[in-house]
Amino acid sequence: MKSVKPVKNPVAKKVAARKPARKVSRRSSAETARLQKTVLKGLKAGKSAAVLSVELGISKPYVYMLKNKG
Repeated sequence: MKSVKPVKNPVAKKVAARKPARKVSRRSSAETARLQKTVLKGLKAGKSAAVLSVELGISKPYVYMLKNKG
């Protein structure tokens, strides 16, 4: 009789490799309004969404969301 090798579970490896989720912080309405004004001014000045996201420390999709929210 041949010995059987154990099969490694590939799913277990992926779960262990994931980074832990970041703690979600919520912005106040005043901070959101300030960010929105800054984003609109920056876009009117000709800055790209990528540059604004790096300057403000927010994601590009959030820049677009603030732009379209107004």
